[in-house]
Amino acid sequence: MTLSEYLENVPPGECRGNFQCQDVQELTYPDNSFDVCTCTEVFEHVANDVKGFSEIYRVLKEGGYEAGDAMRYTDLPGPFAPSVEEMGWAIVNGINAILGFKDDQGEPMNEDGREFLVMVGTPALWSALNGALGSSVVVDAGAAVTNVLSTLEGFKIRGEFNPRLAALTTQMLIFRTDSDVKPFIRQEEEPIKMSAIAEGSELEFNEDVHHYGIKALRNVGYGYWQMASYSTFS
Repeated sequence: MTLSEYLENVPPGECRGNFQCQDVQELTYPDNSFDVCTCTEVFEHVANDVKGFSEIYRVLKEGGYEAGDAMRYTDLPGPFAPSVEEMGWAIVNGINAILGFKDDQGEPMNEDGREFLVMVGTPALWSALNGALGSSVVVDAGAAVTNVLSTLEGFKIRGEFNPRLAALTTQMLIFRTDSDVKPFIRQEEEPIKMSAIAEGSELEFNEDVHHYGIKALRNVGYGYWQMASYSTFS
């Protein structure tokens, strides 16, 4: 009988007392080593359970048996939190959508677009966004892979947290920022003007007070909606 357990800071295959250090995802045993393999409360701690079961199958003899148990965890409802890799691909897809928009002549409208702003409104999305924009390598299923955003040469992508978008728990907004025409246009129809009823006025004489006022006329309208995208994680 061989007893094994994962022991931190112990090389795989070495023994400590009656137990041999083993990682079920990378067992050191040769193929076809055991007739029976048992696991007790192991797989709830394993990052890649598929790889673990594959290793057990490898070291079992033909016709061998595996028996085990694992604790079951129930996830409580919480904020949607994509992985860093999922966020990276979502940004790529959103930018691709913007680059793919065409005008009424069928010509691409954003083929020269290289600078983009990604805006989110929840801490969970912000955490994933920061990771996607700040890492050249991300972890996928326990393995390190190249961050897809690091392969976009010539593109400048920055993120912004906007608490006004807190209701968008599974969505993000992407804007092109290097065009003369913006997705939204802020218009100033009348500059700031200040008015006052102050020194020497009838109001001052009668009530011993001053009134001051500020007036400005502004408006916000759509520019080209094709310079923005609204992405939903699914």
